Formats: sequence, structure tokens, C-alpha cells
Amino acid sequence: MGKIYKIEQLRLMKDLQTWKEEGRTEKSLIQYFDTNGINKKNYYNFCNGMTKIESRALYKTLVNAYHDYTKNSKEIDLQLRYDLEDVYFTIISNLKTNQPKYKFKNILVNYRKNINPIRAFYFLLQEMQAGEFDEENQEHTFIRDKLKDEDFFKELMYDIETDLDSLSNLETRYRQSKIAYPFFTMPITFVHTQEMVKDIRKWFSVFTIYHNKLTSHTHKYE
Repeated sequence: MGKIYKIEQLRLMKDLQTWKEEGRTEKSLIQYFDTNGINKKNYYNFCNGMTKIESRALYKTLVNAYHDYTKNSKEIDLQLRYDLEDVYFTIISNLKTNQPKYKFKNILVNYRKNINPIRAFYFLLQEMQAGEFDEENQEHTFIRDKLKDEDFFKELMYDIETDLDSLSNLETRYRQSKIAYPFFTMPITFVHTQEMVKDIRKWFSVFTIYHNKLTSHTHKYE
């Protein structure tokens, strides 16, 4: 009667044989690595029922496959990080909402240096709406007149939409990379991208509601 193995043991043996012959790391082997690494206690518990000679020989292959996997993982992780962060900084450096045409000195003087001008515009509108509109306040009338202007509003919405699309697509790329490569460590730029997507959606909504209130129009952006 032949040796009886558990299904998961047969799969590990098959995966390690595939790695030895083809240099390919199967998904089931990756799952084993992610759960157990090369922990000896876990390994020998996994190999319960196999002979010591057999399990020891298999363990040597497991260790070699693991080192090969982690080495490749680090290289892929680093390359993914470089590629995605390169896209991130390209997008951030070319945001349409950060163009000189939106850098109104009378608005920016109230906020930190290098703040996105539309972010500053949004904050000031929020502050204005939290209180009462003051006709004598030049900042209040400036914001009102700008957002009432149909041409300015349409251009602003187009630029906000463009930035939102770029950042949303980047956010998707981060998530897809994590799905394709579970070992990929999400960089801090992923969190920043998420935060900016949320912020820009707020700008989108608040500016549209305010513009529609001023003009009695209903735009698709609402």
C-alpha cells in the first residue's frame, strides 16, 4: 500500500517541485509562505505523518524557494513603489486646481504657503457660510462673485473633475497592485491620494451647491 498524504501536503510537494523545475512560485506556495514563512515548528506540524527523511529533504527546498520568493518580492515591491510614486508626484506637480490662475492673493494670504489655492478657496467659503454673508467684506463678495460667474464656474468644475479623475485612477492602481502582489506595502502616498480624493469631492459638491443657490441653476455636478 502506497504512502497516504494529506491534500495540502501533496500540494506543497507539487508546488516545490514546480519551483525546482521551472522557477515559478505558485499562489498556494505563496499563501503557505505568507502564513508560515519557514518556521520549523509550523512546517513539521504541517508535515505530520511524513517520514523525517522526506520532510527534512523537502524543508531544504522550502527554504531555498522562500529566499528566492522574498528576494523577488522585495525587488517587485520596490519597483512598484517607484512606479506608483513617480505617477503620484507627476499628478501632484500638475494639478489643474493648482494653476496660477487660481492663486488669488487676497485669499491665499489667510493660509499656509503652498496650499492648493482651491483648497484655500473652499476653506474660506466654508467659513463664510458658517456665519452671515457680509457685503462689506471683500473676501465674501470676491468668493460670491467668482462662484456666480458662469464661465469661471464651468472652468473650475472642469479642472476639479480632471484632478479627481487623475487621483481616482491612481488610487485604483494602488489597490490593483496590492491585489496582484499581496506582499506590496502601501506607501504613505496612497493615504495622501485617498485624502485628496475625499477633499476634492467635497470641493466639487460645496462649490456646485453654492453656485446653484446663487444662480438658480441645476448643474450635473451636484
